Amino acid sequence: MGTWGAGVFENDAAADFRSDIDGMDPDEAIGALIEEITNFGDDYDVEEIDMIVAGVAMLDERLKKAKKKVPNSLDVAEMKATCLEIFDRDFDQLEPAEGFKDERRKVIVETFDSLAKLA
Repeated sequence: MGTWGAGVFENDAAADFRSDIDGMDPDEAIGALIEEITNFGDDYDVEEIDMIVAGVAMLDERLKKAKKKVPNSLDVAEMKATCLEIFDRDFDQLEPAEGFKDERRKVIVETFDSLAKLA
């Protein structure tokens, strides 16, 4: 998997995921994104976090565009906590460049916080 920056879509997995979702009908995309981001847990590894964060960012974009709220069934705070727990526990295994871990963590926090504002 290639990563070229700390941004949400600055890695192959997230960019490919975005490409898959972009061709969908807006309501279909929202449903697919909700399904994707709610089917993860603390058994995920740090590399899978890229997909979750991308899904959260795309859901945020689509909900804003559709002027919709986050469904009550989606616990954004719990998802954020789980993602950050995995990230904090495992990210150093990837041997990131100096400062990259902090940049990436900031992006994750901002992405979840943006979606939480739609709750």
